[in-house]
Amino acid sequence: MKRLCVGMLAMILITLVVGPTQAESPWPMFRHDLKHTGRTDYTGPATPTLFWTFQANDGIASSPSIGHNGTIYVGAGGYYNGGGDSSLYAINPDGSLKWQFKTDSGTAVGQSAGIFSSPAIADDGTIYVGSLDNHFYAIEDSVTYGKLKWRTELLNWPIYSSPSLYDGHIYFGSLNFRMYSLDGDGNIRWWYPTGWCIFSSPVIRDDGMIIVGSKDHNLWAFRDSLPYGSIAWTYPTGTFYDGHLIDGSPAIGEDGTIYFGTDPYGAAEQTPVHVDTVFWAVNPDGTLKWKFVMGDGVESSPAIGPDNMVYVGSYDSCVYAIEDLGTEGFMKWKFKTGGPVDASPTVDADGTIYIGSRDGNMYALNPDGSVKWTYPTGGGIESSVTIDGNGYLYFGSFDGKLYALGTGAPDMGAVDVIIEDSIAVGVEYYPTVVLRNYRDTDQNLAVTLVIEDGGVPVFSETKPVNGAAGSGNSLAIFGPWTVPATVGVTYDFKAYTVLAADNNPGNDSTQVSSLSVAEIEFFCGDINNDGNPLIDIGDLVYLVDYMFTSGPPPPVFDAANLDGAGTIDISDLVLLVDYMFTGGPPPTCP
Repeated sequence: MKRLCVGMLAMILITLVVGPTQAESPWPMFRHDLKHTGRTDYTGPATPTLFWTFQANDGIASSPSIGHNGTIYVGAGGYYNGGGDSSLYAINPDGSLKWQFKTDSGTAVGQSAGIFSSPAIADDGTIYVGSLDNHFYAIEDSVTYGKLKWRTELLNWPIYSSPSLYDGHIYFGSLNFRMYSLDGDGNIRWWYPTGWCIFSSPVIRDDGMIIVGSKDHNLWAFRDSLPYGSIAWTYPTGTFYDGHLIDGSPAIGEDGTIYFGTDPYGAAEQTPVHVDTVFWAVNPDGTLKWKFVMGDGVESSPAIGPDNMVYVGSYDSCVYAIEDLGTEGFMKWKFKTGGPVDASPTVDADGTIYIGSRDGNMYALNPDGSVKWTYPTGGGIESSVTIDGNGYLYFGSFDGKLYALGTGAPDMGAVDVIIEDSIAVGVEYYPTVVLRNYRDTDQNLAVTLVIEDGGVPVFSETKPVNGAAGSGNSLAIFGPWTVPATVGVTYDFKAYTVLAADNNPGNDSTQVSSLSVAEIEFFCGDINNDGNPLIDIGDLVYLVDYMFTSGPPPPVFDAANLDGAGTIDISDLVLLVDYMFTGGPPPTCP
């Protein structure tokens, strides 16, 4: 357990804010963040309640992003229903159309019109997105319409890649075999040629390194340098068209490992070469960490769970949970859907995994791979789920609809109970419950702490918590609780939250077991100087020898003065025997 110094506690509520603040976007870009973890600090709905749908004029493969004011931005079109939609839509939080920005409808390389790219939202609210009309766009949300700030044409080739924004610059790939960096005015800072098309969207490390996949079977790592981007390293997954094309976007784990998939599809005039090694883990220096076998290719971009579990979909219709064991990837579970899975998973704060399938269903899976719920749409799903600060899910479908699932109800949970690393008989403690607000608005609730001995409560207290900060953790401090004079007992600490209209009661409670009192570490000094700081039988034997057989004095003489009287006498021995064998209170350290 985590230690909390008792002397620092007070009977107050301490609020610690973590994660996004209310002024920030809850989901500003493809895969949520620059490392493309696909993970959020918010929770989704416990049940798939339809809030609204918005109908576009073609299928939606683009993944929605959310602006600072709650506006949802998503592209439509790109070879699905043939409707020819080539628009970026801005949708109000209530599902009504805010505005529609149309890009050009034609391309010079025979692709259908549309926006496959997922938009990225800058700090100033500018929306950046690529289009199949061969242009990259910067659009301003002017409330009633989308205002073009600038657009940049890229050699008459479409853009599927979703942009990443870093240090005022924009990064994305194009089907013209190039990786691009633009400045905030749309000028090309640099480009670098790869060996084939780039569908993949770049991730960016904390040190600014840009990593992206290409259909040329390479994972590329670039340093941002002018006038050209320079190569830090490349990792080859194979040779030209041997079935290891990188279309999906990589994700970066907590330790810097880069995870990505490869697939045999999507190369013009080439017959797919099926291979079973299709998922990869690469070290931060570009060397292979391990590779993993699946039943078919991977276009899905992986998500990284809070425990660093890796989740990814495959064309074999399965969703995989892969544990990184350092030298190998170990499959914890896989879940089979009714169709290929090229959508990318999203993981919420409770560990729920949301992912769509070409079978037309949106799946919510528990961390153990069991089904939490499913929701059917009218078409296949390639769009990834985004989650806002009120717990609404947004995703598109090939039926042309943008779906919003959820109720907007609050969600507050007990995360942990903090108590000392060890507890001692007769000592007062102030257990503390860690609360998590999974919504972006402050909440008022009640929290109860119960301490049990073998299922029998020995302590119970309920207190109100007002104004638990949105998107953050709060500490509710209880006590004092004095440990009863009983040894050999393990106390269970159980915390419960009560919040009206709570959206997700599954995370309301948590339980932590303390150490047994019989295992308590009591330390006043090493009486027999054996190097063990715990009071044990060796210390007792040494003290008896000194007092009754004229043995040598304890090496640490003050440690044996347990009653604080200044001399070592029979009362010290009684105190020590009583503590060790009858569950008496711990001696007072001098």
